[in-house]
Amino acid sequence: LPPNINLNVAFEQPSAVENRINEFFINLLQGIALVGFVIFLVLGWRSAIIIITLIPLCIIIALALLNGAGYGLQQISIAALVLALGLLVDNGIVVLENINRFIEEGFSKREAALKGASEVGLAIASSTVTTLLSFFPLTQLGEGPGLFLASLPLTVIFSLIISLILALTFSPLLANWVLSSRIPKPTIVDRFFEWFVTKIYEPVLHFVLRFGIPTVI
Repeated sequence: LPPNINLNVAFEQPSAVENRINEFFINLLQGIALVGFVIFLVLGWRSAIIIITLIPLCIIIALALLNGAGYGLQQISIAALVLALGLLVDNGIVVLENINRFIEEGFSKREAALKGASEVGLAIASSTVTTLLSFFPLTQLGEGPGLFLASLPLTVIFSLIISLILALTFSPLLANWVLSSRIPKPTIVDRFFEWFVTKIYEPVLHFVLRFGIPTVI
């Protein structure tokens, strides 16, 4: 450059993105640990292993689809991944809990996996579609805002679609391999929920159903 011209960096985004990526992976590990701990308390360590396996697998496939769609990792897509992290575990938990219920009723692991996934398949598919439709309009924004926010709804949509597919296919497969065929003994958490339902929830529900109009008012 000529001696009277200086070159200065006015804005540098890669370092900020790197920090966001590191924060995301910390949040991801925290989310996996917390979800695994809750599943361990309610459904046992075998079920916790299955859910812990599904979360990073779903994130990896969603990132691959996002990359294939032409969007890289930047601050908007990272924020979307953090948002999707709280949504993508729901389908797998619902399927896995239903499979455990059939095992407790005396079905074999294979029968429980088939019945558990097929019974709630339509319900979780419907709930996933409603969430997808709430994010879809963001993909139709035009001009500057559309280009700026495009990766956010796409990231969430990809993550939820993959979580639904894995919940209906990979979760039953892992359940057939990992879960125990023996009927589990009630844990402290099971006994607590049974007490809560019997002593608190059912009386309240009976009252609501009996006195519907005063309840609505």
